[in-house]
Amino acid sequence: MSNMERQSPCLPPDRVRDLVVDLERHGLESSRIDVVVAPARSMEATSKVDQASFARPVGRAAIGLAVGAVAGAVLGGIIVYLSSDLPVGTVLGAAIAGALLGALFGLYRRLPVNTDVVDVEAGRKSIVRVDVAGLDDEEVHEVEELIGGA
Repeated sequence: MSNMERQSPCLPPDRVRDLVVDLERHGLESSRIDVVVAPARSMEATSKVDQASFARPVGRAAIGLAVGAVAGAVLGGIIVYLSSDLPVGTVLGAAIAGALLGALFGLYRRLPVNTDVVDVEAGRKSIVRVDVAGLDDEEVHEVEELIGGA
């Protein structure tokens, strides 16, 4: 590791994804972030599924689905109340549309931009390296805090 690079400890896949997303949200370009995957595992170990990598997105989608359905139903109810020309089925349509949009938002809002995260397999620990060349001291300090808190 050079003086122009900061590196996280070896992290599980869900923490790697969260760290990359947090770094990107702090304005760091994805080209500065490098995910180094640990050496390959056996086929048997690779075939095991990390339940947390599926449970978290499904949970986010379910919450988004519920919130979107309620918001859509409320919005549809207000529209029907204000306009007596629309059928009551508009509320159901608005609830379904809201549920779909809420589920999509719940899934997509935490997707990383960095394509290296795709290489991280379930159950395989990885290291996140960040190129800090050209960043000012405050930005380097923020990167160090994010990586240190990982």
